[in-house]
Parts: sequence; C-alpha cells; structure tokens
Amino acid sequence: MEYAEKARQLEPGNWKIHTTLVAAYSAAGMRQQRDHERALLREMHRTGAPDAREATGFLLEMFPVGTDRVDAIEYFEPVGKFHTYYRFLVRQPDGRRVWEIDVQSNDFDEKSWAEAHPEEAAAGKRQFQITGHGDDENAVDYRMFSGEPDYDDIRVMVVEILRTRSIPGTQAAATASKP
Repeated sequence: MEYAEKARQLEPGNWKIHTTLVAAYSAAGMRQQRDHERALLREMHRTGAPDAREATGFLLEMFPVGTDRVDAIEYFEPVGKFHTYYRFLVRQPDGRRVWEIDVQSNDFDEKSWAEAHPEEAAAGKRQFQITGHGDDENAVDYRMFSGEPDYDDIRVMVVEILRTRSIPGTQAAATASKP
C-alpha cells in the first residue's frame, strides 16, 4: 500500500494506481480510503480518463472464505442483459474459478417492483437479485433485496451464502454439508 500511495503522489491521474489502492485499502479494512478511491475511479471513468473509459469495472477486493478465494468486481455501470452491478468470482486454492455470484437488477423485474413500490423507486432504489452459477451454467437464485446496492452489505450476504449453502466444487460446499 505504501508504494501505491507514493505512486499516486507521483501520478495522481493514473487510474491503475487507484485500482491498486482500492484493493489495498479493502485488504487493510480501510473503508473510508477505499470508498474515496472508488469514487475517484467512477469519476475517471465518467470523464473519460485514459484507460478508465475502456474498462467496464475494477477489482474491488480479494478475500478468503474457507480455503477458497473470492475476487469481488465492481462495475462502473450495470453490465449485461440482467444489469450486473457486482460479480464475485469464487476460486479454489489452485486459482480455478468454480462459481460466480452476481448482484443484478434486470429491467423486467424492476418494472413490476417499481409499480408495487413507487416511493422507493422514485427515490432511486431498485430491486436486486443475488444469483449464482458455475461453468455448467446451472443457475441458483439466492435472494432478493430492495434498496441501493451497498457493497459492504452485499459482501456480508455473499459471504453468508458461501458459508451456508452448497456451492458445487468449493470448500464452502464441503464445509456446509458437514453436520
């Protein structure tokens, strides 16, 4: 982190340095600094800073769950037909990706939710789904929530999913299946 902070002093407009700092601050539990860097990255993307305008998102953090590692990705704008805001890639210790958890808010479900919750929708809130799938494309719907996609709240939900549900091919599955 020390080297990335020094690099930021030397090149404050280099977006790759800011992505490094986001992950470093996340790992150190420095949320305020992490969120400051996330805001800078969003602004760099919005204003078309070199390299940042080409990216769809950035690595927010890497964290362990059991013996597996989770790579958390934040998108600048929702991506894909289901409007994915965050993606959590679950990797085994050898680095092989075995599961993916997405936080989505698709337009079809959103329309009916907004009609049922007009005040929340007017305030900019949405309905979100947390879904999962592996390479075999078997999808699992874990849960829904309404509001705003706060990363820290979502991270807690994802960790809970990984610790308590059977995720094919992961250490979390072996742990969850034991009595």
